[in-house]
Amino acid sequence: MNSPSTAPTTPVTAATSPPKNLLARLTLWDWLILACLAGLFAPLFLNLYELWTLPDQPQSYGLLVLPASLLLAWMLRSRLQGVTPRASAWGLAAVVPGLGLLLIGTLAAARTVSTLGFIAVVTGVVWTRYGGDVTRRLWFPLAFLLALVPFPTEVLNLMTFPLQRLSIQWAALLLKPFGDVTVEGTQLHLGSYTLNVIAPCSGLTIVLPLLVLAIYYLYIIDGPFWKKAFLTALTFPVAMIVNAVRVALIGVVGEAMGASVAAAFHDYSGLITVVLGFAVLILIAKEMRCHQLSDEIVF
Repeated sequence: MNSPSTAPTTPVTAATSPPKNLLARLTLWDWLILACLAGLFAPLFLNLYELWTLPDQPQSYGLLVLPASLLLAWMLRSRLQGVTPRASAWGLAAVVPGLGLLLIGTLAAARTVSTLGFIAVVTGVVWTRYGGDVTRRLWFPLAFLLALVPFPTEVLNLMTFPLQRLSIQWAALLLKPFGDVTVEGTQLHLGSYTLNVIAPCSGLTIVLPLLVLAIYYLYIIDGPFWKKAFLTALTFPVAMIVNAVRVALIGVVGEAMGASVAAAFHDYSGLITVVLGFAVLILIAKEMRCHQLSDEIVF
């Protein structure tokens, strides 16, 4: 009598689900840490908000830096796929000095010092909670927070005057075809209209936002480092050229339509100039075949 044959069996293994993204599994501890950070730095950001919303503030882009940094961390979430958080005490080496900078900045009413403290604490908390591997993978969103740091007034003044002179000279050059143009200090004389190129028209309100925007954009696109470095270096001349065009247009509008219309055009031309400068940089990047989004960017 033949014994019944047994068919070979294949071991059944449990289906493995794909590793979850680190950002999708925030724990209660994570939310508590975020709440503590928000409470600790709320006075600083209220102070910064007052600064950023001042008229003609060259660093008003600070309002968008933190949301942009968080958005970038989310777009780079593929880097964190399958990463296991590993707490590291090394992060305290950034947290402790950061808290010290916050204390010094608060006592001395120095926003620059306090903001540097905020960046150090945030970096240290990420490092302590999730480990060095996660911190390295998110280095750029953390480094981008440096755009929050307000320049001291003395530094802004040092940058403003030479840029003001340069804007006046280039605008005068552009206005030559429209008639006699004379430069007297910070004033441009065009026939019956005199344009006073004050500090907000120096170009600083164009250069700084455009530089921050360009660095953000150049990080998320794919391309060799030398092309990105070249495009970053182009930011300053592009910003100064479009600002000179802006100043010249204000002069033309003032000469043709009067001072009140020129003042209204001045109020709205700043944002338009930043957009124009960024568009020029994108066109140059496209011509250099350096405009495709990086494969690591996920929407």
